Amino acid sequence: PEGKRQLTVCAMQLTSEQILGHLRANTATTASGVLQHFISLFHHVVIASGGTAGCAVAGVTIDVADDDDLLAVARAAFDSWVTLLDSQLESVGVARGKAQGIALISVASVEGALILCRAEGSDKPLTIVEEQLLALVKT
Repeated sequence: PEGKRQLTVCAMQLTSEQILGHLRANTATTASGVLQHFISLFHHVVIASGGTAGCAVAGVTIDVADDDDLLAVARAAFDSWVTLLDSQLESVGVARGKAQGIALISVASVEGALILCRAEGSDKPLTIVEEQLLALVKT
């Protein structure tokens, strides 16, 4: 009813809820497992799309110049992913401050990798990001 803007908000919220749902389904017992589970959703999307799919939340965030309401939706989405990932990393033994940093780096790195995957038309950038993120939690 509210046109393109409402569709944009709905797409962002739906994407966020799908990612949160995927994260909530995590049963990993190690930090590596938590990160692999998080990244697996994005690998699936990139592979299924032949490298052309990205993230609706990131896409809107990049394209929005000065729409505070849309940026608030994006901020809430990203914050919720980082918060949940942080909590999951802590639950498998990653120290509190370190878990938050790894969660933020993970979300930022995956979003950046999706842009590179789209440019390259392959999942190679996401695979490299995954390898490097897993190296952060290897002990």
